Amino acid sequence: MRHRACGVVIKRDEILMVRHVHSGRDYWTLPGGGIDDGESIFDAAVREVIEETGIYVNPIKLLCRYEATHSLSECVLMTTPADDIAPLLGEDPEESHLSRDERMLQEVAWQKIEHHSDSEMIQQVLEALEAKPARAKK
Repeated sequence: MRHRACGVVIKRDEILMVRHVHSGRDYWTLPGGGIDDGESIFDAAVREVIEETGIYVNPIKLLCRYEATHSLSECVLMTTPADDIAPLLGEDPEESHLSRDERMLQEVAWQKIEHHSDSEMIQQVLEALEAKPARAKK
């Protein structure tokens, strides 16, 4: 199973997402990728968000874990220095030798959260954001 870190960056009613195209699939997801040896989940999430979106972020906390068929994603809630930052399409260093059309990462944008409410990963993120810490028992 592939271990990944991804960044959850939210402003008002939008979430930072990237569009991937590969293996006949075209979909929006959170910016993220593999965790390098010796790298923390937080460092990996920050690195991936910067590589894919050009936005410098600060990690706040581990928000949730999302398990897919072949991967486990650790989703880290993050902040940006300002709300008006526009993302810039970055690249995966492993695909830098490919032409832009051949790369998996095709687009980056602030997306309306409501447009992705059918995504299992976004559902888990929203549930984690709404969860309240358990109260200590007396």
